[in-house]
Amino acid sequence: MSISTSGMNAAQSQLEIASQNLTNAETNGYKSFRAILGDAYAQAGTASVDMAGVTLLATRQEFAQGQLTQSGNAFDLGIDGKGFFVLGNNGEQLFSRAGLFTQDKENYLVNPSGYRLRGFGVNNQGAVDTSKLVDLQVIQANRPGKATTKASATINLNASEPVINRTTVALNPSDPRTFSWYGALNIFDSLGEQHTLGSYFTKTETSQWLLEFQVDGQSLKQTENLTFNSSGLLTTPADAQFSLTPPELPSGAVLQPLAMDFSGITQFAIDSSFRPLVVDGQMAGSLNQVSFADNGFLQGSYSNGEQYLLGQVALATFPNDNGLVVNGNNTWMSSMVSGTPLFSPSGLNGAGLIRAGFVEQSNVDLASGLSDVILAQRNFQVSAKAFQAEDVLSQTLINLT
Repeated sequence: MSISTSGMNAAQSQLEIASQNLTNAETNGYKSFRAILGDAYAQAGTASVDMAGVTLLATRQEFAQGQLTQSGNAFDLGIDGKGFFVLGNNGEQLFSRAGLFTQDKENYLVNPSGYRLRGFGVNNQGAVDTSKLVDLQVIQANRPGKATTKASATINLNASEPVINRTTVALNPSDPRTFSWYGALNIFDSLGEQHTLGSYFTKTETSQWLLEFQVDGQSLKQTENLTFNSSGLLTTPADAQFSLTPPELPSGAVLQPLAMDFSGITQFAIDSSFRPLVVDGQMAGSLNQVSFADNGFLQGSYSNGEQYLLGQVALATFPNDNGLVVNGNNTWMSSMVSGTPLFSPSGLNGAGLIRAGFVEQSNVDLASGLSDVILAQRNFQVSAKAFQAEDVLSQTLINLT
């Protein structure tokens, strides 16, 4: 009867495992289990075999890829391939395939259980530092501005413009009759505040022009004389490279010396034009939005129109995934059997690719799961029938005695 009992116990274990899989068919990142059975003997290795039925040798988890589905959540992540998200829980390190994250009150990225998502931080140069793991946090600090140091523009001055006598007509930016053409560039000081650099072109003689500058309406002492040949090309100065010394600012910020490149300037008999090409520097910015990009890059979008890298999600890979210890809440713990984890960015050292805005579904096959339930039920019934038959035989022997 003990053999039949072992069969019922094994079938019950199979049924429990199949039920566990079916129950978690909609659990993100869940990996299905399977029962591994083995024949059992009270005595083996001799001519006389003392049979003992069946035993559950192991419950093994299957780490096959689950389907990635688009979620629309900016903080959801899915792993396409090998690897696990690294989570921190009060100094304990856990691992998960369920990439559903949000921000907590301290702006750390956490999963539904409150475990912090770990990854790589960013150094002072804005590059990812893969030398150590950190808890990923959305830094709320504003980004500093950057002063402008160089600017360039493509310019044409209309050769048909009338001559203006600068000795008798002073520049008045509000009166277009006092200059021939005007172009503006937005430049930034050391605190990230925006200023307007105006370039005023005045035709003073045939093929000769006077270039004057203003910053926020304040005239600079520096002026430049431009001379063109009969083909409309600049002859003086030869390179049209100017270095401007901006005025001091009352705010205490500093405007850096500006390297101006007007080397493409021409004087053709077509409409005047002034098109900025390159202006470096930027205004200060406050954080507007945070989201993940593919490969696990955490990016912040700021009010100055810039995007900055805030960190990158790390993936852990193991020599033996089957050595991981189930911890519940969609997490595992490492063990001596799993081996030491290797922490890598997405797509490196055998780690899979991180897909932003996707989550991994359970890898449970519903059809197979239902089939496993039916088979486990039948195995239990067969063993129960054998138990019943053995019970009848035992009763018969008792009655004979």
